Amino acid sequence: MMAIPTNRHLEYVSALYGVLVGASATLIAVLSLYVYFGAPTCP
Repeated sequence: MMAIPTNRHLEYVSALYGVLVGASATLIAVLSLYVYFGAPTCP
């Protein structure tokens, strides 16, 4: 079960972490833009 090499595992975890961070940063940027331009009350 534990046959995954350490470097491969770290690479996979780092890639997943990078994707999560990128998605969070994008979401925060979009929300900040909505707040800056004024979010429409009636979408």
